[in-house]
Amino acid sequence: MNGQVTNWYWKAVEHATSPSGNNYEGPQIGGFRRGFNVAAAIETLQAVNPPNVAFRVYHLERIGLESKTGFADIGYMMRGPLVGCYAWAVPSPDALDFVARRSGGYLIDPIAGTGYWAYLLSARGIDCLAFDQNPPQAGENKNLWHPNATPFMEVVELDAVDAVKQHGKSRSLFLSWPPYKSSVAHDVLQAYTGDTLIYIGEGRRGCTADNDFFDLIEKEWRLGDVHLLPQWDGIHDFIGVFRRIRKGGET
Repeated sequence: MNGQVTNWYWKAVEHATSPSGNNYEGPQIGGFRRGFNVAAAIETLQAVNPPNVAFRVYHLERIGLESKTGFADIGYMMRGPLVGCYAWAVPSPDALDFVARRSGGYLIDPIAGTGYWAYLLSARGIDCLAFDQNPPQAGENKNLWHPNATPFMEVVELDAVDAVKQHGKSRSLFLSWPPYKSSVAHDVLQAYTGDTLIYIGEGRRGCTADNDFFDLIEKEWRLGDVHLLPQWDGIHDFIGVFRRIRKGGET
């Protein structure tokens, strides 16, 4: 894929993101630290122009009207329209570069949603396969996390575990925001036979995956590199690169 693609999600939030984080949290988007330009967010959605753009713009406009300045404090009101159109984790250029350098050149995303991360990583030269049990589709609400949304690349309809079993052996496993209290992250990781897991989400007791997933990571995987993402208020997600522990403790 041509590397010259626009990262619309980042374009919508960059102006409202603090320049750096700290040891405990990544750069913050809006909230009490910075304002959020509602007009800029609307512009990016209109540029992408998915079939459901009018619905999302309507909600953004309402937020802007309720603000005296046209800027809004960031909370779930602002996060929802952008998450639904793009992805649950914010793909900043630094985050994309971090994943690309550690992917080994080949990725499988079995819970891809709109395929937005895979789309942007493909533009960086990474060979990405994207799957989802319920790929988003305009006019359809079968994908609860991306209702009435349009994928940014081909997202093949296939169960996540089957996708990993059939296509994941020679690829790094990319799991971004696996559903909270769902077994899918654990089941996918258990089925995966490769050596590299790139996980995006919160930690144990956070709002992604379940305890069985984190138990499996602690037992069979070793954390290598960590990158702190730009974070919405109240969200504590990060990128963790894990390597499988082989016999003798080697990774």
